[in-house]
Amino acid sequence: MFFVFFVAVDSVSWSSHSVAMTIRRPLLLLFLLSAVSAAGCRQPDGAWPTESSGDTPNRLHDLTRDLQNVAGGDAEAPKEFSDDLAVFAEKPPGAAAARTLADSVTIAIRKRNASEDACKQMASILWKAVAAREISARQTDSLKDDMRGVLTSLGVAQAEANAVADRIDQTQKVVSVRPRKWYERY
Repeated sequence: MFFVFFVAVDSVSWSSHSVAMTIRRPLLLLFLLSAVSAAGCRQPDGAWPTESSGDTPNRLHDLTRDLQNVAGGDAEAPKEFSDDLAVFAEKPPGAAAARTLADSVTIAIRKRNASEDACKQMASILWKAVAAREISARQTDSLKDDMRGVLTSLGVAQAEANAVADRIDQTQKVVSVRPRKWYERY
């Protein structure tokens, strides 16, 4: 589009070279500025929390076991699961969001036949959703997609899986310390 405009400008016979240069330079500057602003800056991916630090492996094992108990229908499992997930949040609002996330997962998987592998995957996804502090929107969407995949493989309806995925997004917004800047794109 810009090229066509320059061809049109060049095809007009100008009485003076300076008049043509006076028009071309601002147009070129306008084109360059619009190209740079349209490109934007992509939000950089943040670091995932490390799984091998401290007692994280034991806590992930506890989450896996809690998820198996929730799926099995144990009456005490939802509270234990909620408490174990909230431990990964640093502040009270994050712990509350983690508990809400745990409640939505509990509703979705209650009395379902969940394998140990599925529970391990869910534990890892949920841990990352609560423990990660600086991940990008793209990484959050990846977590949401992974959770949807695991839940639908367990026979959870798409609408319920989407509700849990939305809770992951809401939790990540609460626990994140690095929001997306105005100039960053997805």
